[in-house]
Parts: sequence; structure tokens; C-alpha cells
Amino acid sequence: EERKARESGVAKADKVKAQAIANIWSEASPLTEDTKGTRAVLAYLRWGRGITLSAKRLAHDDSIRAVDAMRTLEGDKSYPAMVAAVRNPQGKIVTLHVTYLTEEGAKAPVATQKRLMALPSTRTIRHAAIRLAEPGGLLAVAEGIETALSVSTAMRIPCWATISAGGMKSLIIPDNVRYLLIMADKDATHVGEKAAEELRRRMVALGRDVFVFTPEDPIPEGAKGIDWNDVLLTKGKDGFAGLSFNS
Repeated sequence: EERKARESGVAKADKVKAQAIANIWSEASPLTEDTKGTRAVLAYLRWGRGITLSAKRLAHDDSIRAVDAMRTLEGDKSYPAMVAAVRNPQGKIVTLHVTYLTEEGAKAPVATQKRLMALPSTRTIRHAAIRLAEPGGLLAVAEGIETALSVSTAMRIPCWATISAGGMKSLIIPDNVRYLLIMADKDATHVGEKAAEELRRRMVALGRDVFVFTPEDPIPEGAKGIDWNDVLLTKGKDGFAGLSFNS
């Protein structure tokens, strides 16, 4: 009886979590709609992160939407939010990645500015990614959403976000991808570079042609690391000009 009650409790909690994810996604606006949320998201990406992809392009693969007002973990306030679909290798949404913003497009003044919505126990983010564009034979991957969109802005190629170094290590990419560009973060701890190398070895073993790129600039004093969004912000598209690969 105790085990049945525990299993029933887990099932109920899973249903609540799955419904919360579905509700937020269905209520969120595509970035082509002029809403308070989309204005905040576009301002954040364009003016805060240097990402000049059009709203139509950002909305094309339906991986990013906007919410006008979403309650924070602190619970006392709601803010506009950028919500991104985390999809498994079959393309199904397993959870949402949330970035809280002000109406002007800055990060919201809250303790937890970014988070993943709670997953039902039957789902996992292992092997999953934020699939920001449909790949052909060529795909780039990076850890963060803003980093991946920076790559697409500068190089005009599809780039997925793996959310974290752990996500990069476990990533599964489509069979049709022959050429993989891994746009690694440069961390003081080397976690990003190690994750990139682990993915590279696994993909090479599967017969893919893989190229790993890490920012050349030193990590600024006091910073934990540097990524390709930092490169875009400091050097513009010229910061990507020296990257070469055969495709």
C-alpha cells in the first residue's frame, strides 16, 4: 500500500509538471507577434547580445517563444521571459529553458535569471538540445542559447544549444549531419573544452567530420570564461572570420 501511494504521488507530480510545461509553451508567443514578451526578447537578443537574426528567422524553427509575464522562483514577481524548447532526439519537447527579462530587454533582477522547468520523472534532458535550426549536412553546436545564436548570426549556419557542458557530452545529432562544428566555451576550469573533446571523439568514431573551435582571446580578469557570444560582442562577425573547415 505504501509503495502504491508513493507511485501514485509521483504520477500526480509528473502530470502537474508535464501540464505546466505544455501550458507555458502553448501560451507563449512566436517571436513574429508584437507582444510585450517578444519585444523584451528581441531587445535582449539584439541590443544585449548582438544577435541580429530577424524575428522571422528566430521564429522559423519554433524553438524560442516569449511570455509576457512569468512567475519567478522567488514567487513574488512576474517578468517577461524567453522560453526555449528542449527537445529529445525524436523532436519531442521534454522541458523548457526559461530566461527572465525586464520589459526593456535586460536580465531580470532576480536570483535565478535562467532555469529549466522541472521535468517529469519519465523524461530526461540527456541527449537533448535546443534545436535552433534544422540542419542539413552541416551543424554547429554550442552550450548556451545566446552562444549558438551568435554562431548563426556570424557564420549563417544552423547551430544548436546543448544547455551545458554535460549536455554537450551526451548530445545525439541527426544521422544526416556529416560535418559537425563544436563551438566550445573557454572556461578557467576547462570544462567546456573537455566536453567538446568528448563529443568530438564520439562523433569521429561514428564517421563524422568534426571541427572544434575555441575563442582565442584570453579569459578576462575576474571572469569565469569566454564564449562565442563574447567574441561577437567584442569583435563582431570579424571575430569568426578566421575559422575554416572543409564542407
